[in-house]
Amino acid sequence: MKDALKREFGAITIHEGYDVNTHDVLIDFQTDRSGFRVRVSPEYDSDYASRLMTVNLQVLGALLRASKNGQARVTRSGIDSQ
Repeated sequence: MKDALKREFGAITIHEGYDVNTHDVLIDFQTDRSGFRVRVSPEYDSDYASRLMTVNLQVLGALLRASKNGQARVTRSGIDSQ
């Protein structure tokens, strides 16, 4: 996930967190123009470890830029802008 974001947005500093309610991993970063947050679901995280995921991370940057609040959620079934 972090590598995909760095490829898309360049030299960014990524801050990680954890949502105790949803158990999502939170990935926050700032560009010259905006702040962004990616929520990674626990299901995606476990699928990634087993190499079973089929989510195309190449669309993540475009979805983040197009979202109203700079947020997206990555799940087992795909990426949703929020």
